[in-house]
Parts: sequence; C-alpha cells; structure tokens
Amino acid sequence: MIVDHAAAGVSAIGALFLELNPEKTTFEVVRQFGLSPDVEEDFATFPADAPLPAGDAVRTRSIIVVNRTDRDERYPALAGRQAHHE
Repeated sequence: MIVDHAAAGVSAIGALFLELNPEKTTFEVVRQFGLSPDVEEDFATFPADAPLPAGDAVRTRSIIVVNRTDRDERYPALAGRQAHHE
C-alpha cells in the first residue's frame, strides 16, 4: 500500500519499494506499482551502484522523481521501457 499511495501522491505511473541488502551492495524489489512484467523481472535485484534512480536516491539521500524524457536521458537502461498500464 505504501508504494501505491506514494505513487499516487506524486502522480507517478510507476514506483518501487526496494530493500538494500545488509552489505549495501544489492537492491531487491519488495513491492512495485505500474511496472510491466519484463521490467519487474529484469530489475528484481540489481547492484546498488548501477546507474539507476534507486542508486542515485541512496547516494544523494533524496527521492528521485523524473519524467520519461529525463529518465531516458539520465538512465539509459530504462530508456523506452513502458509502464504496465501503457
């Protein structure tokens, strides 16, 4: 529910709730909202230092909210990915 409400609060089309492992090296998806099955599968776990919004959020200690154009430019691994409901 947290992810759903947080996404709605910022009018997001997708959101993730992630857990960082104790060693702080890997993220694991705990809950997602609005992501397509291929995105959910591809990013079920990923390195904390990967050039993705989650890693940036941990490094900068801030929430990363981007529109699709900004996301595709800043995070090439996500470029062209669709949300589940699109």
